[in-house]
Order: sequence, then C-alpha cells, then structure tokens
Amino acid sequence: MSRRPFRLLAVFAIALVLALPLSLPLTLEARGQSAEEIFQQAVKFYEKKDYTKAASLFRQVAEQGYVAAQNNLGALYGEGKGIKQDYKQAAEWYRKAAEQGYALAQYNLGWLYAEGKGVKQDYRQATEWTRKAAEQGFSVAQQNLGWLYEQGKGVKQDYRQAAEWYRKAAEQGLVLSQNNLGGLYKFGKGVKQDYRQAAEWTRKAAEQGDANAQSNLGVLYEQGKGVKQDYKQAVEWYRKAAEQGNADAQSNLGWLYEEGKGVKQDYKQATEWYRKAVEQGYAAAQDNLGALYESGKGVKQDYRQAEKWYRKAAKQGFAVAQDNLGALYESGKGVKQDYKQAAEWYRKAAEQGYAVAQNNLGTMYVEGKGVLEDYQKATEWYRKAAEQGHAFALHNLAVLHKFGKGVKKDPLTAYALYLLSAKEGYEPAREGTDRLKKTLTAEQIIAGQKIAREWQQRIEANK
Repeated sequence: MSRRPFRLLAVFAIALVLALPLSLPLTLEARGQSAEEIFQQAVKFYEKKDYTKAASLFRQVAEQGYVAAQNNLGALYGEGKGIKQDYKQAAEWYRKAAEQGYALAQYNLGWLYAEGKGVKQDYRQATEWTRKAAEQGFSVAQQNLGWLYEQGKGVKQDYRQAAEWYRKAAEQGLVLSQNNLGGLYKFGKGVKQDYRQAAEWTRKAAEQGDANAQSNLGVLYEQGKGVKQDYKQAVEWYRKAAEQGNADAQSNLGWLYEEGKGVKQDYKQATEWYRKAVEQGYAAAQDNLGALYESGKGVKQDYRQAEKWYRKAAKQGFAVAQDNLGALYESGKGVKQDYKQAAEWYRKAAEQGYAVAQNNLGTMYVEGKGVLEDYQKATEWYRKAAEQGHAFALHNLAVLHKFGKGVKKDPLTAYALYLLSAKEGYEPAREGTDRLKKTLTAEQIIAGQKIAREWQQRIEANK
C-alpha cells in the first residue's frame, strides 16, 4: 500500500460579506439644518463610543425621515449598541431608508434576509435588495450579488453574472471581489480560464494585505500558474498570510518546510506551522501532523499520536486522512490491527474519489481482508484509481487482465496498463511489461500501444 505526504492547496475564499458598521455618507440628505446638526452630533457621540446618546439622537432625525439616520439606527439595533439588540427593529429602520433608495440600507436589509435575522430567511428578497444597492455602484453589494449568483441563492446559478458583479466591485478596489474574480479566472468559471488574469487580480488583493489572497497567490507561485514557478515567492506569500492566522497558508507553509522547497528543509518548522493550523481545526494540517508522527520527522515517532491526528481529520471527511487511518488499521500501528476498520476507512476515502484509497480498497478485495474476496469489486476500484493515472492501480489492473481475474483475460489491455504504470515510474510495471512483451506478436504490441494511448486520453480527461 502506498501513501504520500499531502498538502491541501488553498481554496479561493468566496463568502457573503457581513453587515457593515455605520456608514457616514459624504452628501447628507438633511431635512433642514437642525436635522443635519443633530445627525452630526450623533456621529460624534458614536465616535466617542457613547452609543446611548448616539442612538437617541439618530432616532430623533430618523423619525423625521432622514435616511442616513434611519440606516444608522438600524445598525445600532443590529449591533446592540446603546440600545437592546433587536434585529426586527434593525430590519424596520433599514427598510424605511431602503425604500427611499438609500444604497447602504438596501444592502443591510439584503444581508438580514440572507442571514434570516429579524426577518424570515429569504434569498430572493436578499437578492432583490442587494441588487438595488449594487446598481447604485455600492461595491460591497456588488460583491454579495456576485456571491448570490455564484452560489445560486435567490437566483439561478450563473457564473458569468457572478464574474460581472465581482469585476464591478474589484475595479473599485474591493479586496474580496478581487480575490474572488481571481478565483473564477483560475478555475474558468464564468470566464475563460486564464491563470495570468487569476494572478493579476489575486495580487491586487494580496498587496492590500488580504490573507486569503496572499495564500492564493502563494498557491499560484507554487504551481507556476499565471506566474513563473517560484517556491521562494510561494513561501513569502504563504508566510504573510500565515502570520495573519490563515490556516490554509500555515498548512501550506508547513508543507514547504517539510519538502524543503523555497526554504531549507526543516521538519521542526513544518511541525510548528502545522500545529498553528491544527489549533484552528484545519483538516489538512491534522493529516500532515499525523504523517510527521508516523514517520518520526520533526517529532518523536509515535503511532498513537499519528492515529489521533489522522482520526481528527478523517472525522471531518478529509479523504487522505481517512486513507491514512485505514492504513494504520491494516498494519496495526497505533491501533489494534483490524481489517474491517481498514476497509471501512479506505471505502470512505475511495467514495470521495481518492485514487490511493481506491487502489487500497481494491487490494483488500483481492486479498479478502476485512471484506469477502471479490475480484470483480477489486477490478472496479482499481479501474477508478487507474483512470486517474494512479501507477499502482494501473499495475494491479494489468495483473487482473493478464490472468483473467474479475475480468475477461486480455493480454493486450494488460500490456497497455503495464506501459502506463511504467511510464509513471513504477518499477514492477516495467518488469511486467518486459515479460508480457515476449509473449506478444509485433501486431499485438502495436494494438496494445493503441489501447495505452486511448487510456492515456481517458486519464488526461480526468485531470
């Protein structure tokens, strides 16, 4: 069974922005000088953190229909500052200002509908009010409208619309939208996949200090997508994000220390950064820390500690950790040997499409460990892994085709699979190729090579 270190690449974070703090408009819509003076006095009290007086004064002018005061009174109700927290009252005051066309109140009312605070959760209403604010050029509303389109909440999912609204906000300098637009370019959602554009937009947000964007820019430098591959730059951007507490970056920085990429290899540093991410419950770091305990790198070898961290990540549904926990059960390291438990954890990971686990589960069926011996099921799981280009699975599936176990005996397909496994660097497959080749005619070898090309296309399509 094989297991290799795994590091989870940072996810391009996309989230609904939470309710804004009080916003003071540049152009006041006063109903007379006295109302404006009262409003400004309320602002001063708010800035001095005398929320009770601020709330009282905002209420005076809000009741006269002064929209900025209505919005701010709604915000105080939402935050529970100077008055008892009451989302229903917040919604009422936001609505009064929103119905007069005040963009910030429209945005805030949309947020309450999205969260179901003070009103029944209703994404359609959230979309309607958010759109009104977005169409007035309010950048945060444009961001949220993009998110609603991306998630398909309150509207039909539409990545193109998401990209359009993210772009409008991003061009106003909103970091979350710059990062999110970069994410759409990275994954080719709603826009043509373009790693250079992904890097450009992600960098704009990263240079403004956004931790998610800094982590994502590190990913691009590590992968060499949109930028020249540069592990030192990856380390630099991961570190910036990691020092802000970004768990993705902490885990990724730990992995670079573990591998010695962009920095001098240092297992203790790897352990330290994994621990920081682990404290946040980050599954990939839990798995990586487990791997260090299993191998005794940077820490004293301790299979029980390995089992502890693998299990924490596995319970979060992290496929690699589920596979690693299965391997401990199979070998009896850190836990009592239990093939049924091994097969169960392999299955959990395999069903998520993790090729290593699919191969391992296939082997359990071949050997009848924890499951009844079943070559047909073994073939099914090997095939799933092989179609992802997993070298061991390609070899194992070749063996089944060669001897007709679980499938019809087929030396040409066996030859093709051996070739592909050998191409991935698996030495036993080279030996299998050489032995089988001696039994084939020149025509059969050509036919086998054709099958290999067809399989290669299938593998490429799955990447």
